Amino acid sequence: MKILCDEHVPPALVSALRSEGFDVSTVAESVELGSSDADLLEFASERGYSRI
Repeated sequence: MKILCDEHVPPALVSALRSEGFDVSTVAESVELGSSDADLLEFASERGYSRI
C-alpha cells in the first residue's frame, strides 16, 4: 500500500509506518508545501496512492 501523508502527520507516525513496511511518502518530500487539497488528491491519484 502506498500512503501519502499530509504535512500535518507527525514524523513519528511516518517513521512507524515505514518501519512496518508501508510505502510512505510525505507532502514535504513530494509536492510543494501548502498545495491545495485538490492538487494533493490529483497527485496521489495519478501515482496510485491509497485513499484512507
